[in-house]
Amino acid sequence: MCHLILAMPALALSFFWLWPVAVAAPAYAVVLLLSVVFYVIVIRVMRTPIRAGPESLAESNGEVIGQEHDGGRYQIRLRGELWRATSGDHLEVGDRVEITGRRGLILKVRRAGDGGGSRLAGTSGARRALQQER
Repeated sequence: MCHLILAMPALALSFFWLWPVAVAAPAYAVVLLLSVVFYVIVIRVMRTPIRAGPESLAESNGEVIGQEHDGGRYQIRLRGELWRATSGDHLEVGDRVEITGRRGLILKVRRAGDGGGSRLAGTSGARRALQQER
């Protein structure tokens, strides 16, 4: 169905076979204008940032609220939800963490600000890691 909507300007060319030019030209102009408006809306929607799903976690920061006894495993609060997480860093309750990856429902985290580079570079790497785990 969506492909038919995208092809409307091409399909509307049949107006010129069915009607006289005085009627077909304005009708085609209306179809063309509506198609352009539709295309602009579609492009804007496609460029909106990810708001849900595992890819949206890559830019998130959370807070450590608990630590399991075996070390390296933590419970974090992220966007009002509780998650299990693992980290190579030693974290304390109250530390801010950045999400670096995900394995199933367990997040991989590091202390916020320990990127060793720009935050943007760390974010894109985390986004790639989350996309590869799908």
